[in-house]
Amino acid sequence: MVEDCFIARDLRGLQKNNHLLTLITSLLSFFTHIRENTMWKREVINQITDTIIACAVQIHKRFGPILYERVYEIMLSQMLIQRGLEVERQKAIDIDFDGIVFQRALRLDLLVEESVIVEIKALEFLSKHHENQLLSYLRVTNYPTGLLINFHADTIKKGLLRRDNFRCSWEESNESSS
Repeated sequence: MVEDCFIARDLRGLQKNNHLLTLITSLLSFFTHIRENTMWKREVINQITDTIIACAVQIHKRFGPILYERVYEIMLSQMLIQRGLEVERQKAIDIDFDGIVFQRALRLDLLVEESVIVEIKALEFLSKHHENQLLSYLRVTNYPTGLLINFHADTIKKGLLRRDNFRCSWEESNESSS
């Protein structure tokens, strides 16, 4: 009789753990679905990219094309954080290919607000290869927008490329449709 009581209590504990496990699994599935099916608002993405570009221009005006890529990356990330944006530096990205996961296959210079990839260069000129790098990052990650900023260009405007990932879902604002 006493043993039956312990077994019943253990079974109730297992049931609670199963419910907890089911809940956790459901939440993970839900957040994965949200991540994969996020409707990105163009106006929000545009505000983020405008802020990134404005910070890059400030840095370029102050220091010009004399620093290393990593220094520009640190400066830009700190300026964006000071403006209240969430920034991840050197974000490692895994690639899943037919069930085979390549861990840390890609590394993003900056990821701003979990939506804009920023690739920073300090080169005399950008090549098609650099643009293709950004496009492949957008394709693999499914983030909506990427900026390629070359701080060694004469001006940021000359060293700036913005690319949108048209594989993403965009939510149009009411203002743009009227």
